[in-house]
Amino acid sequence: MHTIQDYVDALNTTSISHTRERGYGDHLLTVFRVEKGGRKYHKVVKEYADDSMGRGLSVHSFVDKETGDIFKPASWNGPAKGARHNLRDLMKIPLDIYGSYLYKW
Repeated sequence: MHTIQDYVDALNTTSISHTRERGYGDHLLTVFRVEKGGRKYHKVVKEYADDSMGRGLSVHSFVDKETGDIFKPASWNGPAKGARHNLRDLMKIPLDIYGSYLYKW
């Protein structure tokens, strides 16, 4: 099974590709990291920069520490109901920096 760090590394790799493909400078790179502290979930946050808005921080997703289930955030403090993916399927998830893969269609 993949780890939370594998997930964050994959998001950062995707972010680098996204930034370079669009010709943006590294100052506009979105960076993902794990913010630990919750009892049940890891919080994956993204820090981003925008020439017009400055720097920002938002929750990208939550990962259940026991099961590896990946959830869309409902708020800064908790996930939405219903797992969207699992870390064991990391190589099959169509990752993007916006989190569109976390929505149910």
